[in-house]
Amino acid sequence: FNGSTWDPRYYFRGTQDYVNAPHAGYSVSLDENGDTVAFGEWGKRQVKVYHWNDPQYIALGGGIISSQFDDFFGFSVSLSRNGKTVAIGAADKD
Repeated sequence: FNGSTWDPRYYFRGTQDYVNAPHAGYSVSLDENGDTVAFGEWGKRQVKVYHWNDPQYIALGGGIISSQFDDFFGFSVSLSRNGKTVAIGAADKD
């Protein structure tokens, strides 16, 4: 926000990444300054974390993937203030 209008920093899209898959971005969390973002995609049992490296966000690793099928892993995500810790919810985890 520049004082009067929103100025998007980046659009997550493209065919090389999971963000175009079903349920991508169902849950999203930013760190305190917006430099780190986590996306939950429970349809793929996966959470991806990105960090801002001007002019784009760069994936940190290959993603965090649940070993259980259909547990809704990534249904919710929450980043810590500094973006170094992520909490991941799995709505149907036993």
